[in-house]
Amino acid sequence: MGIGFDFSNVNNLFIGGLMSIMHFAILFLTITIILVTDNLFILYSIGIIELIILFINYKFGDCPVSVIEEHYMKTSFVDLVNNFTPVNYSKDKKLLRPEITLQWIFMLLVLVLFKILIVFMKMIFSNMKLSDNIKIIFK
Repeated sequence: MGIGFDFSNVNNLFIGGLMSIMHFAILFLTITIILVTDNLFILYSIGIIELIILFINYKFGDCPVSVIEEHYMKTSFVDLVNNFTPVNYSKDKKLLRPEITLQWIFMLLVLVLFKILIVFMKMIFSNMKLSDNIKIIFK
């Protein structure tokens, strides 16, 4: 069975399409907020939310939004994106969708951690004068 849309029912396509848009928005907006903000409270909050999402996905074995998308459209946002990636996890990429989803969520957590470390470095070096930085380098 190939990955494609089920056009037999417009209502199913509408609901599944809304779920796909929501899936894309969650991913895109989360990445955008992480990259743009320097507010540690926001970064901590996103990290906690992503950790909760990671545990939910692990507990249920798959993303609930992907399950809803697949129910209504016979495919999901994750499946569509995986069709265009050169990584060959297996012949049927749908079988590994839960693992791929967990990888994406884990990478978002790594992005949050990396941004928090960048903010910490920015705070450390913005409180020092240039002469202090030079002394640290040449110690």
